[in-house]
Amino acid sequence: MVYRHIDPGIKQRALEMLDEGHDIDVIAAALAVHKDSISRWYNNYDKHGTVTPPITTTGRPRLLGPEVLHELSELVRQDPGLYLDEIMEWLALEHDQPISMGCLCNNLREIHLHRKLMHRVAERQDPVLRTHW
Repeated sequence: MVYRHIDPGIKQRALEMLDEGHDIDVIAAALAVHKDSISRWYNNYDKHGTVTPPITTTGRPRLLGPEVLHELSELVRQDPGLYLDEIMEWLALEHDQPISMGCLCNNLREIHLHRKLMHRVAERQDPVLRTHW
């Protein structure tokens, strides 16, 4: 059969009919689904408590979780002149999350903080150290 979306309510009703004692072949014919689908829904219900399995996240796990990203955005909003190395130090000390500068830049870009006000940063720079550099 071709894959088609089946409403979770119909899946739940199929399991109720199965519990009422109806034959799985009769249920499959009545709902126009394969009996393996009904078995899969039953296994999902036993395992997860719902006919649809929970969504699993795929891919590489994020280095910074949502809580840390929220705190990071608040930190940058409070002091937009922070240098990246200061943010890296804060992450390492406060959250035990050592992170590279490139990864930090990517995370700041993802939370829409990549356009920090650079003139504030320039105001904080020491002109003597700047000429020495």
